[in-house]
Amino acid sequence: MIGLAVIVSVAGGGGNKEANSTSVKSVKDTETAETTTAATIEYTAVSVDEMMKTLKANAMKASDAYKGQYLEITGKLNVIDSSGKYISLAPSEDDFAIIGVQCYIKSDDQKSKVMDMSIGDIVTLKGKCTSVGEVLGYSLDIDSIN
Repeated sequence: MIGLAVIVSVAGGGGNKEANSTSVKSVKDTETAETTTAATIEYTAVSVDEMMKTLKANAMKASDAYKGQYLEITGKLNVIDSSGKYISLAPSEDDFAIIGVQCYIKSDDQKSKVMDMSIGDIVTLKGKCTSVGEVLGYSLDIDSIN
């Protein structure tokens, strides 16, 4: 009777190891697929000046051109949020700009880079444009800060 319990226990344990192995392999395959996808993103270089000119001329056209796109943008830093949630870039040609591109910080590494910046710096960053509006300007989720 004890021998039968040991055999059942060993047989049951072996099955779980195989299931765990499959789960680990599946997670690794998923991570590899995500890494491959991230490496294929191509960013379109555009200045905040150009984005704002397009927005002022035709908000619908600006939305069609930029919303959902991966962009490498360059502009003048005009807002650094005190809680580290976002920064804002304005056109470099307009010292009195109220709206621009609100860029959301996504990592501690990005926060660290922002800590070394000052208002008025010319900044280039990469990210995905998530919204476009004639009143609030553009929103962008930061992928990296150059």
